[in-house]
Amino acid sequence: MNKRKWIKLSLALAPVIFLWSCAPRYLSRQQMPEMALIRIALSHSLPQAEVQGADTVYLSDQDHSAAIVPGQSWKLLPASGGLIIQTSQGQTLGPIRGFVRIYSRSPFLINQREFSGPAEIRQATDNGLLLVMEAELEKYLLGVVSAEMGSGRQELEALKAQAVASRSYALTRIGASPEAGYDIEAGVQHQAYDGSDVVPPLIRKAVEETRGQVLTCDGKVIAANFHSTCGGRTALPSEVWQAVDERFPFLKSDKDDYCKISPRYSWQDTITAREMVDKLFPNQPQAKIRQVKILDRSRSDRIQVLKVSADCGDTVLYKDKIRFGLSANPVLSTRFNLKVQRDGESLVSCIILEGSGYGHGVGLCQWGAIGMARAGKGYKNILKHFYKGVEIKRIF
Repeated sequence: MNKRKWIKLSLALAPVIFLWSCAPRYLSRQQMPEMALIRIALSHSLPQAEVQGADTVYLSDQDHSAAIVPGQSWKLLPASGGLIIQTSQGQTLGPIRGFVRIYSRSPFLINQREFSGPAEIRQATDNGLLLVMEAELEKYLLGVVSAEMGSGRQELEALKAQAVASRSYALTRIGASPEAGYDIEAGVQHQAYDGSDVVPPLIRKAVEETRGQVLTCDGKVIAANFHSTCGGRTALPSEVWQAVDERFPFLKSDKDDYCKISPRYSWQDTITAREMVDKLFPNQPQAKIRQVKILDRSRSDRIQVLKVSADCGDTVLYKDKIRFGLSANPVLSTRFNLKVQRDGESLVSCIILEGSGYGHGVGLCQWGAIGMARAGKGYKNILKHFYKGVEIKRIF
């Protein structure tokens, strides 16, 4: 690292260090819930991060601080042993180990995406950067409900149910994995997230009217799983993951007729033998698929075990791995039947899937919630339908 350049910038910008000390910090372990900040992983593989702002943007690592003045843009890049900074003046700073924290008194841009709160960038791999943003919990929920439910859906009670479920889920994530450098993923692994400051009024209303409300079981906030469309019946955790159902008494398999309005309530898909070979046997590009067979189903009619037989060997997929294991594109759900199509040599040419539902099927069914709201159900009734034996408590 060219420490002299970094230190010169640091010394020349002494006020920066003072201002940085006033910036928001990660408070979730020390403060009351209404003060909690949540750290969201937005990307694990940025090739670079270009930072700029209409106001001064401050950068800080563990030892030094510097500033990007308006009209300049600096680039952060992954490098051996850390990351480097390329300034608009042609200077190269680094390698910097650990992370660089970014903050401004006004919104700033990272790769043309606007941020209004602190962000951190660290090396994820030799070819990519991890981008983490920090937001107040209630502001984060605006982006979650927007991304999860969409701005075009007008059922307030369904949006309120989603807000309570997402708030509960988020609170169980804060501080759960400090070694990761963030609390929650912005994506299907945890919760979708739209960081835009433009929030539809109805979504803002749903979050504000449920402020501080969470789902609890035995006095503890629950990780309230949810999905798009259950396809007629929700699933037990053990039908999807390696989970013990007794540890999640609030998650039951129950009939749901309300999600029939979902565009993915019924669907059909085709997966070719070529797609299966590329996914399951990447080192055997000439492999031939001989059979695809369902070996076991769950009580909610989801496939538990699927066997794919090829001339180079067999592969067995279990539970939710089936959704992601057959081709590059995930199957919508494991609640499907399949038909095997064969070629002139009696080898599998493709499989045709006829299914219902979208997502893992555990917990709140979002389209079911919309259907219940349209039928006049309130958000508390919706939540208690999908989460059994819970209490809805306001904790702040």
